Amino acid sequence: MKTCAPFEKQLVAYLHGELNETDFAALDRHLETCGSCRAELESRRAALELLGEALAAAPVPKELAPWDLIPKPKTKFAPYWYGPRFKAVLASGAVFSVLIFLSLNIVVFQSIRQKSGYEGVEVDFEAPMETERPRMKLKKPKTLVKKPAAPKSTSRIVTKVGRSSMTSIQLPEMSGASTVYGAAADSIGAWSSRREFNTEQYDLIVENAFNASMENPLSTFSIDVDRAAYANVRRFLADNQLPPPDAVRIEEMVNYFDYDYPAPKGKDPFVVSMEVADCPWNQQHQLALIGLQGLRIETENLPPNNLVFLLDVSGSMNSPDKLPLLKSAMRLLIDQLRPEDQVSIVVYAGAAGLVLEPTSNKDAILAAIERLDAGGSTAGGAGIELAYQTAADAFIKDGNNRVILATDGDFNVGVSSDGDLVRLIEKKRASNIFLTVLGFGTGNYKDSKMEKLADKGNGNYAYIDDILEAKKVL
Repeated sequence: MKTCAPFEKQLVAYLHGELNETDFAALDRHLETCGSCRAELESRRAALELLGEALAAAPVPKELAPWDLIPKPKTKFAPYWYGPRFKAVLASGAVFSVLIFLSLNIVVFQSIRQKSGYEGVEVDFEAPMETERPRMKLKKPKTLVKKPAAPKSTSRIVTKVGRSSMTSIQLPEMSGASTVYGAAADSIGAWSSRREFNTEQYDLIVENAFNASMENPLSTFSIDVDRAAYANVRRFLADNQLPPPDAVRIEEMVNYFDYDYPAPKGKDPFVVSMEVADCPWNQQHQLALIGLQGLRIETENLPPNNLVFLLDVSGSMNSPDKLPLLKSAMRLLIDQLRPEDQVSIVVYAGAAGLVLEPTSNKDAILAAIERLDAGGSTAGGAGIELAYQTAADAFIKDGNNRVILATDGDFNVGVSSDGDLVRLIEKKRASNIFLTVLGFGTGNYKDSKMEKLADKGNGNYAYIDDILEAKKVL
């Protein structure tokens, strides 16, 4: 890192205690917060210790000993010339010579003054003539300056999602959420940096073994109405990525399309349609398609709706493909409401809160949707509890009582494990309130959790990656 560069140069001086107090204190504070610099310091300390141990253990070779390099005198007078008595005689002679020189100068100076007849002699000194010195001509060094390369064109489109000018809704324990997550994801640029850290979760798909029908004439089929896998796989392919193998659920890929099956007649609740064809990858096998078509009910004949929007407004929803898309999807559903339908809104982040009491006023519903803002942790369990309680309080007999959960599935506060959430949903489904799960977003998407909730809540599950998919689902 650039901030570490000045400190890395001071590490050796720090180890030897050669820094002044200011630099020592600054480097000490930096080491408390920088793990890479601490590791580098310990590495250099260990290297110095190893070097010291190696030098201490290695003996000095005799041929390199400094005292062996001094030539020894070969005469019998050597002790005198190198002794202290001779050094004292030399020092005394030098001092005596200096004193004689100073005395002679004083005597000569006094005799000159007496012959001149006056005390002082004024001497004029001519200034030395200036001589023109040859000047060196310095050539300006030529430096090659590389022009910066032109920026490469990119096809990435960066847009900004404007926040609503209306007052944001604040829930209990969420008052500081807006400041924490404020402008962190107002642009796709902030969103794309988070997508690199992928924590999406999918349940393992166990492929069924092959059973011979002569030995196993009876079998069971689960009636699955979900189709989230198709939109989710399409999202990966649109991003030029292969989806995780466990994200490809064949039954949901098949469910995504309309096969125009015949409608049931009379009192039959559904009709079974079957087709058999040769298996394209194994000529010895055949494929059987078993389709079920339920009773189609015209919109004007639908029972009254008691809908509770359970919306995730936690910090993980703060990106353009999550909360802004969620708001647009909810508007499509609100436009289809009839006077006999009613909507409540429950939101959750660090805590759960009731934003809108049951109402049929479309303007009030739309205004509440517009005021939503993301921030905080994700207390999904508390939101589910409050949403089911709100639906029960406004329960319509013989009506469509339903909780619509819209989230990325990233629950992290309170009841958050798959097992605990499934048990909670199984307990709530006994109240005759159904559950629809709408998935949004990428990067931290928890597909496995949301599929379980929809299955155990007698509901359905869809993934919404754009506004066209929202229109199809809602």
